[in-house]
Amino acid sequence: MLTRRSVMLGAAASAARAFQLPTAGLLPVQVAVSGLTKAAEFYRMLCGTDVRRLPREVTFGLGASTVVLREIEAGRRPGIADFRVLVERFDASRAANQLKASGVDLRTNDSGRFFVDHDGIVVYVTESHA
Repeated sequence: MLTRRSVMLGAAASAARAFQLPTAGLLPVQVAVSGLTKAAEFYRMLCGTDVRRLPREVTFGLGASTVVLREIEAGRRPGIADFRVLVERFDASRAANQLKASGVDLRTNDSGRFFVDHDGIVVYVTESHA
C-alpha cells in the first residue's frame, strides 16, 4: 500500500543518496555505558588493548580510532552517544543546504557542527586537514 509517509521517506532516501559527504575517516566514538568499570574490563578483554581511565570516562584505541566510554545516568539507555566523521574539503554552508534538502539539519553547538540520525545518534562533522 502506497502511503504519503512511504512516498516522503522514499523521497528523503533518494535525496540523501544524492548527497554524500567526502569522508576521510572516523574520530572518537562516544559510547554511553551502564557500568564504566564493567564495560572497560569487557572491551579490554575483547580488544586486548590498554584502557586509559579518567574520573568519568575510559578511553582506548581501536585501530586508528579511539573509543570513549562514559557512564550514563540511571534510567538512560546505553548505546552510541556520538561520533565524529572527518570530511575532506568540508564546506559547511554547502553541506547544510544539501543535508537540509535531504531532510537533515546541520546544527552547531560548543562541540562543533553535527546532525542527528534517524535513531537519535549525534554525528559530528569535522574537517580533515590531511
